[in-house]
Amino acid sequence: MLYAMKSDVDRGPIGAWARNARLAAGYPTAKSAVEAAHAAGIPVTLGHVQGIEAGWDRAGRDLLTRLGEFYGSDPPVATSAPTLSPEQLDAIREAVAAGVAQGIARAFDARAVSAPQPPPRRPRRQ
Repeated sequence: MLYAMKSDVDRGPIGAWARNARLAAGYPTAKSAVEAAHAAGIPVTLGHVQGIEAGWDRAGRDLLTRLGEFYGSDPPVATSAPTLSPEQLDAIREAVAAGVAQGIARAFDARAVSAPQPPPRRPRRQ
């Protein structure tokens, strides 16, 4: 059975980088790269490397950095998170607080409308 070869676009930026870096480093198969990575002390499985290259498995920043050093190629990962201004952070906090308050209010309103009423109590005998 023949399978269609995935394009770099199908693999996504990380998957395309992982496959192209492996090939450029001289490892024709993922299996040969995993064997050499194990010898270099990088704990990664064949299934994980194949998944990363296919674009359906994720790799943490640490593993990508180690594979990048092993392949001799920098992975396409952000080096730092974007910095937000204090005004932007305040706006986010306000929006989250308003959304949480609205969600709680909706939940209580929905519960009050849809909650079944308990049956009336029978009077106690004395």
